[in-house]
Amino acid sequence: MKKFISILFAILLFSTLFGCNMKKDKVVYEEPAPPQKEIEAKKRPEKKQDVLQMEGLEEKMNFILYDDPNLEFTTYIPEDMIAESKEGDFLTIYSNFNNVENKDAKLLFFSPPKTVASTTENMKNLAVKNLIEEGFEVTKEKKKEEYEFDFSTIEMNIFNKEKNIAGTLSVFNHNERIYYLILQYPVSLEEGFVPRAEKIINHIMYYDERMEENK
Repeated sequence: MKKFISILFAILLFSTLFGCNMKKDKVVYEEPAPPQKEIEAKKRPEKKQDVLQMEGLEEKMNFILYDDPNLEFTTYIPEDMIAESKEGDFLTIYSNFNNVENKDAKLLFFSPPKTVASTTENMKNLAVKNLIEEGFEVTKEKKKEEYEFDFSTIEMNIFNKEKNIAGTLSVFNHNERIYYLILQYPVSLEEGFVPRAEKIINHIMYYDERMEENK
């Protein structure tokens, strides 16, 4: 009987000690945080030089990298233009030729936040409404073969006769996010402004693109 009690006591003691050690050695597994996705569009050089074709002549120009987190892209902007972002995911890039600001010669980008559902038709209607309020006339939609930009889903010409301003409205889709782009300029600045604007557009690189994917 004494032997049985001794064995039982030894078992209980072993279980207690072993259980305590198990509790001390218990490891809680935590899911590792996913690695931050590298945004290659932000890693491009801060400055670059490019060649513009203006009035039949080649002209070298310095460009500066501009990052817009709201619209989720970077692009290069000529050193004689100014970029301004504001709430509502608007980006305006306008001329500052010879240190004279002119907001009639500009590129304007807009896209609602990703959390806001939108369609190309809704964006077209919003852009047209804003343009009409600013005194522009907007033509009917252009045919595909008449598009200035190969990424456009919808394109329309715009005019402001009072200020003698011409331009283009483009509505487009990048990776299920809808944007509109307005390119406008006084007709007298066309030869100097349009080549710069085209470079800005061609240098756009979205956050979800990789270097080899970007043209």
